[in-house]
Amino acid sequence: MITPIKWDLVRTDPQWVSALATILGDIEDSAQADSSERQQLQSQLQTFVQRSPERVSALDKIAVQASVDIMIVDLTRRVAEIKARNAQLEVAALALGVEVDAANRDAGRLVRITAEINKAKDAITTVKDMVARLGDDNADAIDTIRAILDGFSRLNEIYRPND
Repeated sequence: MITPIKWDLVRTDPQWVSALATILGDIEDSAQADSSERQQLQSQLQTFVQRSPERVSALDKIAVQASVDIMIVDLTRRVAEIKARNAQLEVAALALGVEVDAANRDAGRLVRITAEINKAKDAITTVKDMVARLGDDNADAIDTIRAILDGFSRLNEIYRPND
């Protein structure tokens, strides 16, 4: 179960730390959760980054990384599920004399997508470093973080399973 955060009451640095700790605790507890719950957790992480003040930007980095990690776990699970189905299909196809090229292409496509997500993760780390170097220019840092979150939102929509 996801713990609701009362964002309007989160103001002090200890409250921001507590809010992120709560979300991360929910993520740990959600190991067997369905994708809908994991998406809700990603949404909470995005809300955290959007609402948190610049002074806790180190926490934003942790939240962004946690969001990326959830996405990668989802993709990895899907690839494993597809590979398992492909193995089952291959056994059945051998009995039927049917090839499984199309299914293998789909699995290969997901493997390539996962590789691209990993590249995006590296790019995000680079952007986070750039934001840290921006110094006191809060507007640029906030715009950069929002752009990253927009990208996560689009990726989240693309990889949302049909639960």
